[in-house]
Amino acid sequence: ISSIAGLMLGFVYQNYFYVPKYESEMMVKPNFGSTIQLYKSIGNYQNLISQKNYSRLSEVLKISEEDAKNLVTFKVEPYANRNQSVKAYGRFLASLDTMVVKNIGFDDFIANQPIESFELHIIEVKSKDKFIFSKLESPIISSVSNNEFYKQEQIIAHGNLVSEKKSIELSIVELDTLRVLNKEIMVRESEKEASSGTNIYMSSKKEQTLISYEDYKPLNEDLSKVNREIMASSTTINVVSAFDNIGKKEKKWFKSFYYLGFFAGFILSFGFVSFLSINTKLGDLEEKRKDK
Repeated sequence: ISSIAGLMLGFVYQNYFYVPKYESEMMVKPNFGSTIQLYKSIGNYQNLISQKNYSRLSEVLKISEEDAKNLVTFKVEPYANRNQSVKAYGRFLASLDTMVVKNIGFDDFIANQPIESFELHIIEVKSKDKFIFSKLESPIISSVSNNEFYKQEQIIAHGNLVSEKKSIELSIVELDTLRVLNKEIMVRESEKEASSGTNIYMSSKKEQTLISYEDYKPLNEDLSKVNREIMASSTTINVVSAFDNIGKKEKKWFKSFYYLGFFAGFILSFGFVSFLSINTKLGDLEEKRKDK
């Protein structure tokens, strides 16, 4: 009877009182140390929700106050896996003195890894409105990219990368000039060899040309790397994957309140009956002790 009553209560609650929550995630890659500002912004949004200060929340997120009231939680955390941790550890070691490196193992680094060392971070938002998530992306990104300090960092880093790209391109041009010069020398030497009937220099000149072509590989790799870094440095924070246009229902450990009510009714009634049974047995034992 208790289980059936719980099932009915679960049905009534789910269909007439329960407001479903929806969630969506956005993955971002902060640049120039702007991870700190990202976590500060997300923490501020959550604090405003906790304080029910929806007017201020609507102002900072540039949404209506009604939309702000539908927001439930904001959360941000690093996207952590072993591959990302190994990369972070490598970058960390590269910034240290050789003597210090010996005292910091991988496990120690992982146990104390700061959030700034992670490349990717996941922002999770829960809301009662499943269509609100696309409105949040731009304000969240702007809260980081509009910071004057990170703007200056971005301008400086971008300028340095552009200068590095020009330097690599100049090296490639100089290498082209060297390759053309080598070719001209080979042609002249070949003409000399043809006129003199000897073939002494040809192999060495071919080898020089092959070495010149091989020199292109590291330069092209450096140029490709710089181009990627220039693209990444064009903004203070990059969006790797955006929020869904329509949020998905919040993950719950149970399927519905029907099942929850059914099992809750069973457990409560079982507990109550067990309590009565134990109480009766204790009473019988007390009676027997008095009889003795």
